[in-house]
Amino acid sequence: MNTQPIITETTFLPLRVSEKGLIGISSLLFDNRLCLNSISVYSTRGGDIRLLFPISILKNGKQVNVYHPVNRETYESMRLAVLGKIEELNEKSKGTFQNGTVRNIPTGN
Repeated sequence: MNTQPIITETTFLPLRVSEKGLIGISSLLFDNRLCLNSISVYSTRGGDIRLLFPISILKNGKQVNVYHPVNRETYESMRLAVLGKIEELNEKSKGTFQNGTVRNIPTGN
């Protein structure tokens, strides 16, 4: 039996790159049954991406994870799905001009 979750849909909303490297927000649909939203996508200095998951701050100031992958394999599946969506959007936007410049989604390069 395959224990790896099946990601059936990935969305990516590019944002203006922040000083800390935030490049967009993503959501992932698993097995057409579970949707995880508000995944922050950051570029790394090495030109890759990393995902940060939502947290909730309690009244006492403690931070708790809203959700997160429980193992490295699941995180890597999620990261690759988002990276694939970014590459797909970059490919679709090639040659698309806005204000005289080519628009591509930055990945830290």
